[in-house]
Amino acid sequence: MRLSELFQKVANNEGAGIVLQRIGKFRESAEAFENAGLWQRAAYCYERAGDNARAVEMRCRTEEPIRPQKQAASTIADGRNPFVLEDTGTQSQLGEQQNIQFDSDEATVAITDQAAQKIAIAEKVKEDPTTSRHWQVYAKSRFVEELSKAQKKAFWDIGSIVSYQKADTILAINSEASGMYFILEGEVSCQRKKAGNIIEVDTMTSPSTFGEFWLLIEAPSEVRFVAKSPVTVLQVARGDFNELLDKNGAIARILYKRFSRHLVAKLINSSKK
Repeated sequence: MRLSELFQKVANNEGAGIVLQRIGKFRESAEAFENAGLWQRAAYCYERAGDNARAVEMRCRTEEPIRPQKQAASTIADGRNPFVLEDTGTQSQLGEQQNIQFDSDEATVAITDQAAQKIAIAEKVKEDPTTSRHWQVYAKSRFVEELSKAQKKAFWDIGSIVSYQKADTILAINSEASGMYFILEGEVSCQRKKAGNIIEVDTMTSPSTFGEFWLLIEAPSEVRFVAKSPVTVLQVARGDFNELLDKNGAIARILYKRFSRHLVAKLINSSKK
């Protein structure tokens, strides 16, 4: 049983919507958020699914979100408690247990504390961020410096804000990177493996970025990125980036020119060595 199906089974539509959105099933996530009374989230996901009419309908609903009531944990025949879920009243969170199990005839779902943390700390960027402190940092990034304010906003909207604690690994060596990162606050250590040892080769702070070329290609990381302090990043996934460029030719032309300049510069520098 999928995690989203588990949430739906216990009538936790918000949790189902979050999971479905993270895996790119925007229509299903929109329907789950609509059932939870979360109109803005539903509108966003309907837009991503290409259903603008439904998105407009969601935005016209100004009532207070209707949230499901807390439910007592279900109990199966032998008295065991198969799962524990809690609605905090602001955002559904997974329980604090180190390992939460759901047993059924169909499947067994095991949610580790690491998976719970990732779901809890990843939140979709708000719709109007341009007055926020994080936006001010992002707007200074050299990657988006040639974009207009509206174009920067469009790029920001496809990202997710993710927070890391000190010493957390943001990206491990040989892991598959799925996009790029804008450092919004904190310090990030860039580390390489040399002669069997991991050494720090650089320390990055806002408004630095890393992983630009992972927007274009699938390749494992040869570098490890670790939070040297509490860190907040804007993470932009390759799939969302490609979708944006398909829809917005002006942004595509500007960014592809930037990529071309960087590639030429690297080739020139390599030929001089």
